[in-house]
Amino acid sequence: MKWIDPSLSPGRRRLYLGFSVTLISIAAVGLLYFVLNLSEEGRFRMRFDLSEVGRNTLDPTTADQLEKLEEPVTAHVFFRYENTVQSAAASEARSRMMDLLLVASSMNAGKFEIEVQDMEDLVSARSKMQELGAEDQSIVLDQGGRRAMLRLVPDICELDPTNAERTQWKVASFKGEQALVEGLLKVGTAERPRILFSSGHGERDPEGADALSMGEFARALAGDGFVVGVWDSGENGAIPQETTILAIVAPEDPFAPEEINYVRRYVDAGGRLLVIPGQGLFQGPGSMGDLLHDYGMLTQPGIACVPILDPDRGVMVVQDVACAAFFVGDNGVGLSATHPITKPIRDHLRKTRVSRSRSFERGQPPTGGTLLDLMVSPNRAQGRETWLDLPDDQGNYDQFPDIAEPRGAVRLAMAVEFPVGERANSEEADFDNLPERARIVGIACADFATNALFNYNRDFLLNSANWLAEREFNVRVRRYREERTMMDVTRGTEIVQLRLIAWWGLPGLFAAVGLFLAWRRRD
Repeated sequence: MKWIDPSLSPGRRRLYLGFSVTLISIAAVGLLYFVLNLSEEGRFRMRFDLSEVGRNTLDPTTADQLEKLEEPVTAHVFFRYENTVQSAAASEARSRMMDLLLVASSMNAGKFEIEVQDMEDLVSARSKMQELGAEDQSIVLDQGGRRAMLRLVPDICELDPTNAERTQWKVASFKGEQALVEGLLKVGTAERPRILFSSGHGERDPEGADALSMGEFARALAGDGFVVGVWDSGENGAIPQETTILAIVAPEDPFAPEEINYVRRYVDAGGRLLVIPGQGLFQGPGSMGDLLHDYGMLTQPGIACVPILDPDRGVMVVQDVACAAFFVGDNGVGLSATHPITKPIRDHLRKTRVSRSRSFERGQPPTGGTLLDLMVSPNRAQGRETWLDLPDDQGNYDQFPDIAEPRGAVRLAMAVEFPVGERANSEEADFDNLPERARIVGIACADFATNALFNYNRDFLLNSANWLAEREFNVRVRRYREERTMMDVTRGTEIVQLRLIAWWGLPGLFAAVGLFLAWRRRD
């Protein structure tokens, strides 16, 4: 080797050569270690998405939100295979969501981690789900105790049948990236909103598991990033200042005048209320009807009933207990098309369900306030006119539309928003310092938030809580281009064209080749 002095003795040359090789090896290992550590930093990585539809590239909105994470976020995945007609479509959506999470994790190592729960270990899975407020087929984003749950359907994807028998399903829309960004926005909020359920007046139990309790609603709120607690005026006195939402659900005993004053003072300070009057106590002193009256929601006697279809005769019938339980939202009808609570439910043609529901009349909202109908029962134009079934002298209902009973669509849920405080009625406009605004959602069905109806009303209830807490996250995220890679044989003209080619094109081509060869041989 020319770089070694030839005058050195053989022993010294070997020593010098070994030292040089060792030094070079150490430098190479150090350089390799440096490069590997540098590769862990997402900002130094160069990634190329070679997929046809861009499935391995995050939208700039998503990438920006991940980059802004101040604390690490863990995505707890609770995906489980289910053997149903929707299995294939659901598996496709789960696979796409896992790909999205892996891309997000690889681009933000240390900031975004994935933890896939083994759903075969049911004991461990159920324990973890209860701890995080999760459900089957969901993902829970956790950032320092602040959580947001993303359900496979409808948060991550929408599934639609592809045939009339509903035996085959497809992914109608994949919204995984939008759901991920909305979840990151929720957990990124420094302070978790606090919702307190009133107690001590026969309200529904937010921890109970029976049909008439609200355990599922409370767990869903916790999974959506809320801190859930209880307010008992006998133990706590006035409503705590850090309360974001006060929920009063179906009390059957009246509130004391002092308690009503607590609630009104809370509202006057810009508080947020979710109020569901009780089935028996809906009017009179100390009732929720008495409280809501001042905010433009006037509770009415009677139970909303709608005729049901007799499948044997094909006609609408009354005088059946089932008339008092019905869905709202057929083809979007009955749900407000503009309010943030109901618009997404209506847009996705989903329904809510009520049972033995009271109703509201429209009153006068507070000065400067806006009072909107959120949910209205069916009317005559829909072929099923609502009537208010009034009780007899013994307080019983017969579910039969007597002549004296009111008919026509009734209001089942309303929302009001109005300014409060010293500047509430000021004529001076100061858009840099707007007054506090109170928000109230009133639902006339006492059972609306119970475990028995929660699966139907989940979206309405969680949307209500998020609207009350001002957690409307309007995020625009592009969808992946849905390139078709298979021929659609149930719609379009492709199958007709294929048949023409198979029946006439190929035989015609062979016949033309045969005639040409016969002509050549003749010559």
